[in-house]
Amino acid sequence: TNRESIYAATLTAARSLVGEDAAIRLLVAAEAEDGRTFKVVAAAGGSEDVEGTTLDLSTLPQWKRQRLQSHRSYEVPVRGAELVSVLGIPSSAAFVLNAPLFMKDELRGTLVAAGPARVPKSIRDAIEALSSQVALALDSARVTEELVRRQSEARFSSLVQNSSDVVMVVEADSTIRYMSPSVERV
Repeated sequence: TNRESIYAATLTAARSLVGEDAAIRLLVAAEAEDGRTFKVVAAAGGSEDVEGTTLDLSTLPQWKRQRLQSHRSYEVPVRGAELVSVLGIPSSAAFVLNAPLFMKDELRGTLVAAGPARVPKSIRDAIEALSSQVALALDSARVTEELVRRQSEARFSSLVQNSSDVVMVVEADSTIRYMSPSVERV
């Protein structure tokens, strides 16, 4: 129901698919929303202090970015994975799988799994399905957060407009920016 529980469920599900010895990283688009900067929001296995790390997808080779943009994952040996050190992937990992998260037809995150062996096609398909479900859950959480924020603003606005107190917002130069309707009654 909230982002943190979605992150935790994602890590648990991914590790159950890839194996307990796998390193899992969940990245989502950073607040800058330039479509390239992603932030590690959850990590399991390996160096878990990478949460909060931001990275730019433009550091990936063109073919990897195109693969992600075309809604497809890619798997490469660790030596061919540019993000290994940034993501704190353990040295025991041999392969890295990167699956895209799309929200409203925009690449808004990736699910990275690194393990000691190649991921079988059936597991890769399951990881891609998981990434789709995670994207839907995160988008639903975003919509819910926006709705709650709007309801809160509407409630506050109603309180201010129907209050018997006078509410004024005055700039330093004495310009009145807002005055509640109750000023007429008072």
